[in-house]
Amino acid sequence: MIQSVVKVFLKNKFFRYVLVFIQFFVLAWLTFTYDFAEFKIWHWVLPIIFLIFGFWSLLFMKISTITPLPDPTSGSQLIQKGPYRYVRHPMYLSVAGYCFCLLMVNFSLLNALIVGLFYMAIFLKMEIEEVYLVKHYASYKEYMKRTKRLIPFVY
Repeated sequence: MIQSVVKVFLKNKFFRYVLVFIQFFVLAWLTFTYDFAEFKIWHWVLPIIFLIFGFWSLLFMKISTITPLPDPTSGSQLIQKGPYRYVRHPMYLSVAGYCFCLLMVNFSLLNALIVGLFYMAIFLKMEIEEVYLVKHYASYKEYMKRTKRLIPFVY
C-alpha cells in the first residue's frame, strides 16, 4: 500500500508540495495556537532542544542545496557527519520532536489529529526522499544499513 502511494507522489511534484504545505501548516498551527499567557519555561526547554538539533543539522548542509521538498537538488552531497552519523533524517526528527512537545503542552483532540496528519506527511516524505537518495548516491544503501532512519539506535 505505502509503496503505491509513494509511486504516485514520485510521479507528481504537486503531491510533494502538499506534503511540504502540511508540514509547515502544522508547525505554524502548533506554534501560534500556544497560549503564551500561560507560558512556562519548562514547556519550551525540550522544543528548543529539538530546534537546536535541527539547526545543528543545517550546519552540515550547503545553503544552496537546502529544500523542503524530498527531492535532492543538484550539487547536493551525501552528508554522514554531525547529526547525520546518528540518523538519516535529523531535520525530520527535529520537527517531529518539536511538534510532539508542543502537542503535549497544548493537548486537544484537534491538535492530536493535526499532529497525526503531520507524522503521516513526514513519513511519506522520508519514503519518497529515500527512493531519490538511493538513485542519486551510490553509497546511500550502505549508509542506510548502518544508520537509523529517525530515532537513534531504534528506528
